[in-house]
Amino acid sequence: RAHGLVENPDLEKHRQSQDHIGELLGNSKELQYRPVDIDGMDAEWVSVNRAHMKKYVILHCHGGGYSTGSSIYARTLTSKLAAGTSMDVLCFDYRLAPEHKFPVPLEDCYAAAKALYTNQLILNTDPEKITIIGDSAGGNLTAAVCLMARDKGEFTPRRQILIYPALGNCYTEESPYRSVQENGCDYLLTSVKMEDYLNLYQSSAEDRQNPYFAPILEKDLRNLPETLILTAEYDPLRDEGEVYGRKLHAAGNHVEVHRIYGAFHGFFALGIKFLHVQESFKYINQFLNKSYEKILQ
Repeated sequence: RAHGLVENPDLEKHRQSQDHIGELLGNSKELQYRPVDIDGMDAEWVSVNRAHMKKYVILHCHGGGYSTGSSIYARTLTSKLAAGTSMDVLCFDYRLAPEHKFPVPLEDCYAAAKALYTNQLILNTDPEKITIIGDSAGGNLTAAVCLMARDKGEFTPRRQILIYPALGNCYTEESPYRSVQENGCDYLLTSVKMEDYLNLYQSSAEDRQNPYFAPILEKDLRNLPETLILTAEYDPLRDEGEVYGRKLHAAGNHVEVHRIYGAFHGFFALGIKFLHVQESFKYINQFLNKSYEKILQ
């Protein structure tokens, strides 16, 4: 596994149980799953059919608090993305905290994105037809990859989708966001858990002031991809996602932000029959269709 040895046996058990869940609940007979290697990282293509594999592609950065999750567990989401958008999805196993702290997970995500966008993989993928998507901590990594890509200039993502992204650096009572105070105790994701995740991820306290660690801190948000942000009403991360969207818009980027009312953090893992998931796919497909219409004109 990409994340290597684990010092905490409970964390390793949690990771193993997640993979088991992904194998049990994430597979679909209508989809094809193909293992691939990205510069030593385990990865997986999820596709609707073989004929579609050279068309539109989603690169997915999975969530899991920087410390759990994998491409196998992410099948609960990547299978929905492939089926719901009729696009191929590439998900990969970046190295995890606490064994590999910031910036290692981000560097892995950047390397995977660079490999796809610059055609270092077997598939000859048009970079104009790639969308990078991340959920929760994966939303943080997606936003940071797009910042880093702009800063380095090695490739240019055209669009990003952030699903209930974790973009901030504080989830205590000092947080400026009301959703942390209102939703930080009684719902699935708590503010205490978020602080735990950040403590696992950070190499030092100074990391929390780095925009690659907390993208909402970035002062220059110009020249970033077209962006869709989905937030959940009962999520401590709700407000920072919506504030990030407003900041991106103020910097001159094309941005859509939609709050899914009645939803909790992590709702996207629910079945496609759930109304919150259906509503999300309506926004995702509208965003993608409008974006791709521009390059087809």
